Parts: sequence; C-alpha cells; structure tokens
Amino acid sequence: MSECIDPHRFFCEAIPAEFDRVLEAQREAGEPGRAIYEQLRSAEATIRIEITGEADGTYFLNIERGRMRAEGA
Repeated sequence: MSECIDPHRFFCEAIPAEFDRVLEAQREAGEPGRAIYEQLRSAEATIRIEITGEADGTYFLNIERGRMRAEGA
C-alpha cells in the first residue's frame, strides 16, 4: 500500500524543495546547465492550486528570482 502525503506538506514543503533542488542541480552542471539555470533564476510566477474533497485547501506556489515558496490559504 502506498503512503498518502498530507497535501499541506506536499505543496508547502515537497514541491518547493524539489524546485530548489532542480535549480541547484542546473547550477552544478556548469556550462551545460547554464541556460536552464538562468531561465529558472529569472522566473517569476504564482501558481494557484485548489484541492477539493477530504483535504480541501488552496495553495499558492510563488516563484521569485528562481526560488519557490508556498503558502496555504
């Protein structure tokens, strides 16, 4: 049986941590990863996610200067 992750932990911790991990991996790749790294560093966006059902909630994934932070509403 697979383990269910709490939506708050998933959107507020796991997703931002993975985004930041990918950013760091591109930086560490040196010249081959440079273009992707620079694009990620210049990214600015907000992604709104609405969950319905047992674990209702609204989450905002905010990307600024290539780093992601999350907020639960």
